[in-house]
Amino acid sequence: MQPAVLMMQILILALLPSVACAEVYKCVEEGHVSYSSSPCRSGSVPYDARRASISDTSSSSVTIFRDETGRFSLPGSVNGVATTFTIDTGATFTTISGDLAVQLGIHQCVQVGISRTANGDTPTCRVTATNMSVGDFKYSNVIIYLNPTMQGGALLGNDLLSGFRVHQQGSVMVLSR
Repeated sequence: MQPAVLMMQILILALLPSVACAEVYKCVEEGHVSYSSSPCRSGSVPYDARRASISDTSSSSVTIFRDETGRFSLPGSVNGVATTFTIDTGATFTTISGDLAVQLGIHQCVQVGISRTANGDTPTCRVTATNMSVGDFKYSNVIIYLNPTMQGGALLGNDLLSGFRVHQQGSVMVLSR
């Protein structure tokens, strides 16, 4: 696919209504961090990655509860733009949507291949995130992929998940280092 066609797809996505992400709550109880689609017992406000400070101390583990759509999600940000990362153990690479790319000011990039997804084959390109956060975990100079046809925010793929021990039992997932 030509870069001009890819750029046109991204621009078209910019004109579509944004996909709303469900609220995610960050709960800290007895030194343990968890994320859930429902409020904490101690009363909380939705987690807003834009208010998270880069100096947050990363915890060694995080507990995530399955949301009403059946997904495990964590709040985060890419280059300062807040998003929600869906944990995708079937994804090889961490990937951002065309919607998020537009918010990041990415209007073109060089195609590096075809991504075979559950929704079919789609062209992808590679970009570098100067800084990225997923929950309390911080990254810098991360290579991520852009899938212009993907809906929503971002997928946390095995390239970054491989740095964690992942334990899932029922509707609870624990990522630990």
